[in-house]
Amino acid sequence: MKKNQIEIAEYTTKDGREVLIKQIMRYESKTQINRIEWHYFINSEFDSVQNLDMRLFFPQELDSYLEWNGFEILHKFGSFEEEAFCDYSENRFLFANELLMNNMKELSTRKHENHRS
Repeated sequence: MKKNQIEIAEYTTKDGREVLIKQIMRYESKTQINRIEWHYFINSEFDSVQNLDMRLFFPQELDSYLEWNGFEILHKFGSFEEEAFCDYSENRFLFANELLMNNMKELSTRKHENHRS
């Protein structure tokens, strides 16, 4: 789905140039990629385009990837203020602990302690 071009930023540089940034976003459901184009205008004239392709992960999908790869999810937040992650959260921050590495350290410590006995 392609959205209309919207203005996302406008500012003046230290040397007096007027910069306007317009954005177009297009989400591809099949690949879960959000394609973003930033169109830069300097002093009302088109200057350049910058592209960003961002792979999106659904919350349960990301949880599964972490768990399948030996991580334990400790906390989920929906904002920088550490609010709970919910349906209305615009962001997602996960804090996870690598279980495999911790288990290996624990086994190594036990082996070392048994060897000294």
